[in-house]
Amino acid sequence: MRAVTPFCLAITLQLLPHWAVAEANIPPEVIAECNEAGNASDLPDCLKNGAIAVEMLNLAKTNDFYGTDATPVIDNCADRNNSFTTTWLCFKTAAVKANETRELIGEANIADPCVAAIAKVGLPEQLERIYMEKRDARFPNEMFFGGEMFYPFQGCPAPLEQAEADLSEDSHPDHQKRADDIDPARCAAYAEIENVISSRSADELRTLQASFADLEDPDAKTLADRLEITTESANQLLNADEDEGLQTAMLLGAFLRKHHPPLLQQILEDPSQISNNPTALMGDQMAMGFISMMLDAVEDTYTKSCLIE
Repeated sequence: MRAVTPFCLAITLQLLPHWAVAEANIPPEVIAECNEAGNASDLPDCLKNGAIAVEMLNLAKTNDFYGTDATPVIDNCADRNNSFTTTWLCFKTAAVKANETRELIGEANIADPCVAAIAKVGLPEQLERIYMEKRDARFPNEMFFGGEMFYPFQGCPAPLEQAEADLSEDSHPDHQKRADDIDPARCAAYAEIENVISSRSADELRTLQASFADLEDPDAKTLADRLEITTESANQLLNADEDEGLQTAMLLGAFLRKHHPPLLQQILEDPSQISNNPTALMGDQMAMGFISMMLDAVEDTYTKSCLIE
């Protein structure tokens, strides 16, 4: 082992207080979360982003910002997401959207009480400035990746009486079918497609995708054989109109997010895999949030139309 020179010792003694402060600034819950994630190469980014996210979530709940109005939104975001970083992104986006809604229709016309409560003028911008200051101050000259996928805030649960009224309306025999409802035949096709995705590894799905390179216009039998689905389901997919085709594409994304999230992330980050790649056009964080909302919407339609539990 190389001997420790007086110069090295002096430098170490100078840096030791800074190292101690840096370690103390990572909350124990963030350390536990990142250790549990188990990805050694991503550990530094997980720790840095998580530490700032915890600070920002705590700040949002102070009286200088949203106070107790932030709590139900943050709790919903935490229930839907699996990290402090994505919980923060969920809350921050919810606050921005709430403020935009207030500007469009006024706070009095916002039906969701949680959205109305966080529709505060100027607060999202203040939080973003503080976030940038904290990030630059705590981790100078460090690059931060802002393209995390997250599940967006979906609003407060409906009051019991409203939920009962909605249930009564849905069960009424004259209840009109929504335009985006999925018919039983397409439900069956989508269920088979989800099974294809859930039952295969990411590598197997990549191989399956590559096998379609030589198929420009497959017929139902070829598609059914290649995907190992029924011919009826293959016909449903091939005979889709433009809206149904878009719905199918978004559901494929929702199924990948559910069963193979890293594969979906890789596809979205690689411009060569998608024409007009949204992350390239809109910026990572904004695009990921937008895509998450679209996937949420189509997944919700699928769940309700096809009675998926």
